[in-house]
Amino acid sequence: MSKLSPEYTQNTRVIEVEWASGIKESYPASICIKTDDRHGLLADIAAVISKAGINILNAHSETSVEGISIFYFTIMVESSAQLKKVMAELRRVKTVNEVKRVITEEITSGSQSK
Repeated sequence: MSKLSPEYTQNTRVIEVEWASGIKESYPASICIKTDDRHGLLADIAAVISKAGINILNAHSETSVEGISIFYFTIMVESSAQLKKVMAELRRVKTVNEVKRVITEEITSGSQSK
């Protein structure tokens, strides 16, 4: 600031600020869940995500004639630890066979290739 001209600094107000505590950043993460289809499955999966305090940005599902369902979710997580924890909880849902993180391209190409 010492290089500023005196006329500029005379008209400038200095306001003290501090970072707000308790505000957490979140980022999108895409996951794929492979399951055996059953009644109430989507509700059970959504409940696990909701219970973790995670927002669902996008959801897409497909079910094959053989009864295999694939769910794609984009969720907002605050950390990799939170993502790992919710993925572990999703693996405990009845009939869930696999939960993995995917990139967005896999979500769009996965739905087109089936």
